Amino acid sequence: MRISHKYKYIYFAVPKCGSSAVREALNSTSDVLPNHHDGGAALNVIRDRGNTTMVEDKHLHHHFSMKEVIDWCAKRQVNLNDYTMFALIRNPWSRVVSHYKYMRIKSQIYGQHVRGETDMVDLMLNQAAIKYSKNCYDFFTANKINSFIRWANVTHDKRKHLPNYTDLLTHNGVELDCIGRTENSQPFMDQMCDRLKMPRVKLQKLNTTNVKPYWKYYDAHTQNLVGELYHEDIIKHKFKYK
Repeated sequence: MRISHKYKYIYFAVPKCGSSAVREALNSTSDVLPNHHDGGAALNVIRDRGNTTMVEDKHLHHHFSMKEVIDWCAKRQVNLNDYTMFALIRNPWSRVVSHYKYMRIKSQIYGQHVRGETDMVDLMLNQAAIKYSKNCYDFFTANKINSFIRWANVTHDKRKHLPNYTDLLTHNGVELDCIGRTENSQPFMDQMCDRLKMPRVKLQKLNTTNVKPYWKYYDAHTQNLVGELYHEDIIKHKFKYK
């Protein structure tokens, strides 16, 4: 999530939808920057009248849902009607593969720690990240993507790490003003900047994981599983497998 009081926007950072690049691009114009990295550990940053403060707010994080944004803003008397709310979304089949690849990277980092090759604290900076990486490592030492998709389907891992767009981006009839697609992220951001009357930003490629086309990772069964997991998103946003 990023909020700018000057340009009146709220950006919703959807997991595995290019949010790292957008958050980085919006940092200079944002007043609320959850989980912001500035050469060190991730911190929650709030700017007020030019002053920057680091805040300890366990309820503030960069993948806020619409419900969480509504609650957080209400407590601070921020009127959502004054803000343009937007996000980028992604083909669900591509998104699941991206999350799989991301988890594999975390697994490999933890594997280096297990083998004594690296210091986990230096690499990950916080205990939550270490725990998540260990869970990834425990899973990926024996499983591949087909098992991962079946596991996500059974355990509903998507609720925590890959929530569907309807659950994440709507609440009690409140919806976003603008939704873009990751495959057209730069043109979409250009349009948003023009609409908000702010300088255009250049998106950098961050946390990229997919090397080969996402559909190369699927068989008919796992393709259908993801289709079932994200059926509502697929219908609402008219996604196709490829």
